[in-house]
Amino acid sequence: MKRIFERLREEHGFTGDYTIVKDYVRERRRRTREMFVPLSHPPCHAQCDFGQAKVMIGGVERRAHYFVLDLPHSDGCFVKAFPAETTEAFCDG
Repeated sequence: MKRIFERLREEHGFTGDYTIVKDYVRERRRRTREMFVPLSHPPCHAQCDFGQAKVMIGGVERRAHYFVLDLPHSDGCFVKAFPAETTEAFCDG
């Protein structure tokens, strides 16, 4: 903080007190500090969704809909492609 105060005086003609700079820097650092929330993934919890991809089937480009199931606790993943996003495809996935 002292270096910031010195540069403000030398480069910008700052006439304020060191305490003002110190208080400002402390508050600024407090506000911009990163915070982390630990993630918890209990066993048997899953996340799933559909996505789309272009695929070649028999030399013909088609759009496939894929079902993705993620098990965050074990980092397991399951993916299966379907011709459409339907309830049947969801239940099958």
